Amino acid sequence: MFRKILIFCFGFAALLAGGPLFSQTNNEIFEKMIGPQAKLDPAVAAEVLKSKPGTKFRYDTDGDGRLDTIYFIDYDDRHSPARQPILVKVVDEDGDMAATGEGDMDSDLYIADWNGDGTIDRAVDYIDLDNDQDVDEEVQYRWHDDLRFRDDTWDALQYNGRAYSAFWARDIGDDNRLPYERDYEYFQEATQWKSDFNGSEVDVYSYLYDFKANFFVPGWENPFCFYDNDGDSRADEVVRLTGNRNISRNLRYSMDLDNDDRGTQRHGYDMSITALGPIQYGEQDCERHSHRGIPTGPVIAWEKARALAKAANWSKAHLSFNENHNNIDPTAGNNHSERWEGVLNTPNDFFPQVGGPPCGPFNKRNEVDSDNSGRFQFYRSPVDRRWHLFGAEIGWIKTDYDYDGKPEMEIRFEDTDVDGFFDWWRYDLDGDGKYEREFRRTDDRAYLVPFDYDTMREAYLSELGKIVEDNQRLIEVLKAALGKLETKFAVDEVEEYFSNRLVKEYDLGFGLGAKIKNSLAGTRYYGDLIRERYIQRLLKAGEGKVGCLDEVMRLYVNGDYAKSAAVLEKNVVKGSVRRWLGTYAKRFGIEAENPGERHLESRAFILKIADIRKQFPDFNERNYALVEESPRIDWREVPSQVDDLDEDGKSDELVWVKTLLPREKLKLWCYYTPGGAGKPDYPARADAAMDWDKGTLANIGWESEKAAYRLYYGQIEAFGKKADRLILAGLKDLKSSYHNMQEWGMDVLHIGNASGLGGLSIWEDGNRLPLIVPGGKGDLKIRREVVARGPVRSLARVEFSGLKGKLGEYRVRLDMSAFAGNRYSRQDVTIWSPDGKEIIYGPGLQKIVHDDWFALSASGVLASWGGGYEGAGEIGLAIMYRPEEFAGFAEGELDRYIKLGAASGETRTHWIYGDWRKGFANPSAPTARDWALRVEDVALQVRTPVAVRIAVRPGVGARNDGEAP
Repeated sequence: MFRKILIFCFGFAALLAGGPLFSQTNNEIFEKMIGPQAKLDPAVAAEVLKSKPGTKFRYDTDGDGRLDTIYFIDYDDRHSPARQPILVKVVDEDGDMAATGEGDMDSDLYIADWNGDGTIDRAVDYIDLDNDQDVDEEVQYRWHDDLRFRDDTWDALQYNGRAYSAFWARDIGDDNRLPYERDYEYFQEATQWKSDFNGSEVDVYSYLYDFKANFFVPGWENPFCFYDNDGDSRADEVVRLTGNRNISRNLRYSMDLDNDDRGTQRHGYDMSITALGPIQYGEQDCERHSHRGIPTGPVIAWEKARALAKAANWSKAHLSFNENHNNIDPTAGNNHSERWEGVLNTPNDFFPQVGGPPCGPFNKRNEVDSDNSGRFQFYRSPVDRRWHLFGAEIGWIKTDYDYDGKPEMEIRFEDTDVDGFFDWWRYDLDGDGKYEREFRRTDDRAYLVPFDYDTMREAYLSELGKIVEDNQRLIEVLKAALGKLETKFAVDEVEEYFSNRLVKEYDLGFGLGAKIKNSLAGTRYYGDLIRERYIQRLLKAGEGKVGCLDEVMRLYVNGDYAKSAAVLEKNVVKGSVRRWLGTYAKRFGIEAENPGERHLESRAFILKIADIRKQFPDFNERNYALVEESPRIDWREVPSQVDDLDEDGKSDELVWVKTLLPREKLKLWCYYTPGGAGKPDYPARADAAMDWDKGTLANIGWESEKAAYRLYYGQIEAFGKKADRLILAGLKDLKSSYHNMQEWGMDVLHIGNASGLGGLSIWEDGNRLPLIVPGGKGDLKIRREVVARGPVRSLARVEFSGLKGKLGEYRVRLDMSAFAGNRYSRQDVTIWSPDGKEIIYGPGLQKIVHDDWFALSASGVLASWGGGYEGAGEIGLAIMYRPEEFAGFAEGELDRYIKLGAASGETRTHWIYGDWRKGFANPSAPTARDWALRVEDVALQVRTPVAVRIAVRPGVGARNDGEAP
C-alpha cells in the first residue's frame, strides 16, 4: 500500500503526447532506458490531475516508513503554457527526501508527462557521484520526432517516427552548474542563457538510444568541452568536436584571451579555429559511460580533447577573430549575449559555416589556411601588430562600424609568395571596392608560436594595452597635423560615432556599445580604423608639403606608431599635444588601489566633498565630470552623483562605482569649472521610493538594477528580480500584489512577525529590544526619508524613536543604500544610548522553510538557504559584517541574530544580501553551500580596504597640472 500525504505548493504546467511506437509503447521504451522508476502509476496520476493546483502527493513506495516518491503538477512559471498540465513524478535516489518532504537537484529522478495524458515525454536525472549533496552529472532523456543532426544513426534508430536520446553533462570543476531545463528538457532558444556551459565541464549532445541492443550511440556534438584554466568558474577554452563511430567531421576550438568575462558577462571568447575533417581517433583517446546501467559508445575524453584537436590531421582551417569585442548572434530580434559556444565562423567563399548562429560577416577577422599547412601556429605581423594564422593564404576584415548592416571598409591581406606569412596588404576605406592604399612587404617572416592557451594569452595581452596607447598618441598627433594641413579640419566619422553615438545607438537591450567602448579590444579595433583613415587623409593633405612624410610612413607600415607620431609632432605640429576634457577650467586627480588579489566588482566609492574642498575650495559639484585618467579615443566618463545627506542644501558626498582588478591602481581625473552648472546625465541604475502602498504608508524601498529591498515597520524584505531593471517606481501601478509573480519578479520573503532580512535589535543586559513593530502596533516611532535616488546610489533613511529599555530611551538612525551593479545593500547604523556607553545591537535573519544556515564568524557571514514566499521557490538570505565587531550570536523562535558592538553615536556598517534561485544566471543547480560561498566572497570584497587619495595629478602628487591649457 502507498502512504499518501497531501501538501500544497505552487508552480506551472504544459503539453505534448506520444503514441505507440514499433512493437513497444513510448512508455515501455522510457522504462527500459531509465528503469522501473520511470513507471507512472495511473491511479495516482488520475488523483493528482483532479486535485487542486499546488497539491503534492507524497508516498512511501517500498514500505520502509520513509518518503521516497512525490507526484505533483508543476506550475512553475518557466514552463510552457501549451504543455499544461505537466504531471511530474520525483523519485528520491539518495535517501534524503524524508528530511524535507521535497525533491532535490543532486540525486533525484524527475519524470515528466506533458498534458497529463499518461505518456512519458521527458525525464531528468540528477546524479551526485561523490555523495557530497551536489550535482555532478545531469542526464536528460527525451523522444524526438525531428533532430538537428540527421545521419545514418538517426535513420537506423527510429521507432515509428521517433528517436530516443540522452543529453549528458558532467560538472568537472564542481561549481554545481549544469544545463537548465524548461518543460524538463534543454531547449536551446529558451534555456541556453540560463545553462552554465562554463567553468570546466563536458556535454554530449546527444546519445541516441538503440532499444534492441540496449545501448547508447554517441553522435553530433561528441563532445563539447569547456576548460577553466584559472579556477574562476569561467571557461577559458572550449572545444567542440562533431561526429560518431570514432570519426570527427569538424572542430571548433575557441579561446578567451583577455579573460574579461566577469560580473554578468558569463562568456567572452576572442577567437576560434574552425577545422574540417574527417579525422579518426582511437579508443585510447576515449572513455565510455553508463547511463542508469546502459553502456554507451566511445566519447573523446575531456582530458584528451584539446591535445587531440591540435594534433589531428585536419584538411582545412579557418581563423575567426572577434576584433570588435562583440561575439554575438547579430540577427535582429535574437538574444545578443556573448555566445557561449565560442566564436562561430561565418560562411564565405573559402570555408563553410560550422555550427550556428554565426558571428556575422562584419568586424571579425577571417583567415583561411586551405590545406592546414600551418598546423595551427601563429605569428605576429609588424604591419598591424596582430597575431595571424600561419599558413593562411588569405585574410580580411569587413567593417560595419555603425552596425547598420552595411560594410564601409575592407582590409585585405594575402600570402602571395606562399611562405605562410601575409605580404600583400590592401585598404579600401570607403567601401567602393577600390583600394586607396596597398603595399607588399618583402621580408614578411616572423617567429611562430604554438596554439597553446597560456602562450597565446601572454602574447596577445603583452601588447594590447600598448597598442591602444600608441593608437591614441598617433591619432592625437594626426589630428593636430591635419588641423594645420587641411583647409577645414573635421573629426573622422568613425571617431565621431565611437565618441558620441556608439553607446546610445548600439545597445539593443544588451549594452553592446558600452561593452565595446569599455573594452581594450574594442577600443583597439576602432583605434585601428580611425588611425588608418587619418593616415589616408595625411597622405592626401601632406603630399608635397610634409617633408617627413616618407619617414612617417616607413615607421607606420612597420607598426611603430609612437615613433611615427613623434616625427610628425616634431616636424609638422611643432609642439606637444596636451589632453584636456572639453571646456572645463580645472581638474584634480583621484587615486584608489586594490591591495588584494580579489576582483572588486562594482566597488562603491564615497568621497567627502569637504575633503575635496580642503585642497580645492572652488570645486563646483554642479559643474564637474569624473573620467578615467587617459582617453581611449574618447574620454571614458565614470557615472557619479553628489548627495546632500542632511538636507542643508549643501552636497556632502561624491559617489561612484568602479570595478577594480586584483592589485589594480585606479586613477581618475575630476574636471570642473568653478562657476555655472553642467553636470552630465547618466542612465539611472539605482532608485528609492516610499508610500506606494496607500493602505499602510509604512513602506520605504531602495534598489539597484540588480536587487531591491524594502523596510516596513522596521522589518526588511528582499524582492527577487528576473532581470536587471528598476522596479520601485512602478509598484504603485501593479494590477496584483507583488507577493504574486510579476513580469519582473516578486517579493520573495513572507515575514510575519520576524525580523526579515536585517531588522535591528538592541541587547540590554541580555534582553532583546526589537526595532520592529509588526503591523505598526507599539510605541516605537519610525520616520522615513528618501535621501538619494541615483543614478548610481539610492539611499533610504529611517530614524527610530520611542525605544525604551531599563537605561532609558535609545535613538537609532539607519541609512540603507544600494549601489549600481550590486545585489547587496549597505546598512549604516548609528545608535545613541541613554547612558552614552557601548551598545550591543545587531541585525536578525529570519528562519525560512527547510533552511540550511551557516554562521561564519571568522568570515563575518550569517547565511541561510531555503524556501521563500509561495511561488518564489528557493531563496538565499545573508548578513555580512566586520568580524572584529562581532559580539555574539543569539537565536529566537523566528530569527537568528548577529550581535555587534558599537560606541554610542558611532556609525557602524554591515550589509544585507537577498537573492533567489530564479534570478541566478545559472539556476541548475547551486546548493546551500554554494550560496554561503558566494556570500563569503561578497563579504570579503566589501570589506577589502581601498584607500582613496585626492591628488593634483594622478601619480605625481603636488605638481600643479590642474589648470586648463
